[in-house]
Amino acid sequence: MSEIPYKSKLYTVIREAYKHDQRVEDYLKFRVYYEKKSVRSFGATYTPENKTIRILLNGTNFDDLLLSVLIHEATHHVQYVMEGKTDHSSNFRNIQKKLLFTAMNLKYINPFKLKAYYKYLSSYSEASKVIQMIEEYVKGKEKDCFFIGYIIPYDKNEIAKLKEAGYKYCKHGVRGLSNIWYKFSNIKEKPLYTSDACVILQD
Repeated sequence: MSEIPYKSKLYTVIREAYKHDQRVEDYLKFRVYYEKKSVRSFGATYTPENKTIRILLNGTNFDDLLLSVLIHEATHHVQYVMEGKTDHSSNFRNIQKKLLFTAMNLKYINPFKLKAYYKYLSSYSEASKVIQMIEEYVKGKEKDCFFIGYIIPYDKNEIAKLKEAGYKYCKHGVRGLSNIWYKFSNIKEKPLYTSDACVILQD
């Protein structure tokens, strides 16, 4: 995946969200560094002293998820510019929600897709907070992205069937789940399996 579009989208989100704020240019004064290999246990960090975001880009990131994580770190920067400090206070959450909603309005993030990522495929520690924001955003909106996943006993013929139908594999699921075969669709598809031998995940 290319790194530049994520930076560009992030800057566009901040500029749009704060277009009437005279400090908007200061909100944009940060750097983003992509780490190919984690030197310690982190997904992303913001350092206010040098106004730098570092984020792990290891090939397992998902488009919508990656931008959402960048928005979280950029929220730290915006709050730091506003207050001279950053934390996870209610004001931090208000900034994060403003940026996240702007990204969804710009169609940079599909909220239904992002919610499913956080619910089934991501171990991101902030998942529950973002899911709450997404649920507020999508209230009353028509669903335009559907998720279906399976956890099935290994059988190479069944795996071939899933691959042929366009399903992808996620070894490290979350919340007690693993070995998930999943797919997103713009229409609600009928399940491939109804057997008691498999777990069906839908959103």
